[in-house]
Amino acid sequence: MPRDKLCLINLYPIAKRSSALVRELIGIWEASVRLTHHFLAEEDVASLRPEVQGALMTVPALAVVADAAGRNWGFLALNGEKVEALFLAPEARGQGLGRQLMEWAVDQGARSVDVNVGNDQALDFYLHLGFKLASAAFTVSPERDFPLYRLELDSLKPKNEPNDGEA
Repeated sequence: MPRDKLCLINLYPIAKRSSALVRELIGIWEASVRLTHHFLAEEDVASLRPEVQGALMTVPALAVVADAAGRNWGFLALNGEKVEALFLAPEARGQGLGRQLMEWAVDQGARSVDVNVGNDQALDFYLHLGFKLASAAFTVSPERDFPLYRLELDSLKPKNEPNDGEA
């Protein structure tokens, strides 16, 4: 994705989320996960796909970043003060879109995010934005042995360079 393309955040209320949109976002999620979540086997990705699809249909706030031509490059799912998901198409990484989505989320009241242990790029991204480690690694359920870190935000650090550590 060229750096000079203007990108906008589109908000999708639950009632406006089409199956076509969700399929497109699942494609972005899968491509991103394959790039950054090396600890997941292919069968893990396949088993998570229906959960991600359900979450995209029901999460209270869904922001999608798109260029002026309408191509979607990434999304952020927000549930109250918690960022549930932030994924970008691999070719959109490092362009400031993750920061743009996080700035929107913080404006909406986001204060926490969980990051998979082993996803060092995401961990570095959130730490660079000003999030702090709030808990040691934990797992959500015994069936899913993918430990997470909980990060919390005091205040968003100002943007200070074009490629600001975005994962």
